[in-house]
Amino acid sequence: SRLLNKGALHQVHNVDAILSGSITSVVQLDGAPHRPAFTHLTLTYALIGLRHGVLLWDTEATVNTERTVFDKAPDVEEGIPQAQAIIIDNLPTLP
Repeated sequence: SRLLNKGALHQVHNVDAILSGSITSVVQLDGAPHRPAFTHLTLTYALIGLRHGVLLWDTEATVNTERTVFDKAPDVEEGIPQAQAIIIDNLPTLP
């Protein structure tokens, strides 16, 4: 739901933050004359501090995967590792 349940967050002990991610956008089109098949995928991640239940950091990564005009759109699962790698490269350092 993307809404924080602060009561549940306070029940988690010995953890400073939770990293939560979701697919926030997917566009897939099969190949057609003059247009290659493609999948456009956006992942969004948020780092939530558990002490006060606040958003510490958030980001998103968008990747495009293409095939030929004769192919079906690439699977969503194909783009997820690429998007995750972009996000991992930009993770903040916690104090």
